[in-house]
Amino acid sequence: MGSGRLYAAVAAGGFRRYATYRAATAAGVFTNTVFGLILVYTYLALWDEKPQLGGYDQAQAVTFVWLGQALLAALAIGGGGFEDELMDRIRTGDIAVDLYRPADL
Repeated sequence: MGSGRLYAAVAAGGFRRYATYRAATAAGVFTNTVFGLILVYTYLALWDEKPQLGGYDQAQAVTFVWLGQALLAALAIGGGGFEDELMDRIRTGDIAVDLYRPADL
């Protein structure tokens, strides 16, 4: 039950942060949409040349792109930018203290 509260608090903090910076959130949505469209049209061109590439059809490839873009947004809400902090903690050795804590890393 305790870890559920921890995850809920992290998610609530992420939503609060993105509600505060509305222009940045809108810019992020726009950017993800543009990159998604670029990927979709690239994949469609690939599948026009080689149908059933990798055992998938065009619809599955397009679904893969948009699910990937949605997951990128979900990761950003959950704590975007945590990789840099984690790499610093590994480099300095502080990660050992984090692994002793009762909360999941």
